[in-house]
Amino acid sequence: SDFFIKIEQANQIQNMTIGGVTEEGEPVYNDLTRMCMKAAAILRYKGPNLCLRITKDMPGDIWRAALDCLETGIGVPALYNDDVYISSLVSHGYKLETARNYCLAGCSQIMIPGISNFYNDVGMLNIVKVFELTLYNGFDPRTNIQVGLKTGEVSGFRDFYEFYNAFCRQIDYFCDLEVKINDKDTLYRASCEGYAMRSLFTKDCLSRGMTVFDGGARYNNIKLEVIGITNAADSLYAVKKAVFEKRTVTFENLLEALKSNFDGNVYLLNWLKKLEKFGNDNAELDDMRGRITKQIFDNFNSSKAVLGGIYVPGEVIFTAHEHSGRVTGATPDGRTRGDILADSAGASQGTDINGPTALLSSVLKIPVADYLLTTVVVNLKFSKEMFGQ
Repeated sequence: SDFFIKIEQANQIQNMTIGGVTEEGEPVYNDLTRMCMKAAAILRYKGPNLCLRITKDMPGDIWRAALDCLETGIGVPALYNDDVYISSLVSHGYKLETARNYCLAGCSQIMIPGISNFYNDVGMLNIVKVFELTLYNGFDPRTNIQVGLKTGEVSGFRDFYEFYNAFCRQIDYFCDLEVKINDKDTLYRASCEGYAMRSLFTKDCLSRGMTVFDGGARYNNIKLEVIGITNAADSLYAVKKAVFEKRTVTFENLLEALKSNFDGNVYLLNWLKKLEKFGNDNAELDDMRGRITKQIFDNFNSSKAVLGGIYVPGEVIFTAHEHSGRVTGATPDGRTRGDILADSAGASQGTDINGPTALLSSVLKIPVADYLLTTVVVNLKFSKEMFGQ
């Protein structure tokens, strides 16, 4: 408890990973694992950000301790599927014993302690903003600046797939732009920050005579987060249904309604809100979100990072869905101008109406297994009474 108190006094984001397996694959659940969760449950501090690595054979008493801690409402420990993380690292060229030694840092970003410089939270790409720009032919109505590609006016799209392809072109453009900006950011920090202590405690930096920001670490990646994929999928689905299938509204009239923030179009706004949303185990919508996600993750994992390694995306949003929503106009999913975006990889607020099992079924279709990711976070809230049952 004293250690947790000191962490709280530091008032910084501090991550602590417990559980999982050794480099040899043996389970690591012991008295310290239980004590950490007990201390968190008693003190109820915001830190450390406690992360529990879950294995198939995790003891029942550890599960009970984790649930007792979660029952307090503090939101820790966060639960991480060991098989997914280890297999992802191995499939991207990391040795098995190295992969087994992963931990979480910051909010939920994967690290390999002592040997990696996985430059963290360097950027955040707002994909539903990219969708909004596609509606306006690459023009941002908030700033009155042409910031994206000119992929066509909505009046010119003859079918849904022409519009979808325009959106895909914008995604490719902004993913590439994100990489270029983040590379410059990394090089700038390398030019003015030494990180001497971190370099001393990161393997290979001394033997190579290089700091962590010169590429001295054994493993190097650049990590960023992607926000608004759920809103983009819901909006794309709404365009498909409202404009091209049900023909409830023309594309031009839909755009005018969005420009006016649905002023005088309450009927259309309510109609759009009632359309199916991600998180309800709808195969068509889940597939649409999966295809958007795959394109984004493909872009980043295939991009070389300036210090070595690759770009590693994820959906770890923390509180950024609030300020990212403020700069995003009204969207076809029934969001009005400036409203909050969906939290991480979950459903938009209040739209997962078929229960947690349906939500998790939708989330499990997100194609995470093929990529090296920070984390794809899903936040769930349950009543306290449920944990007492």
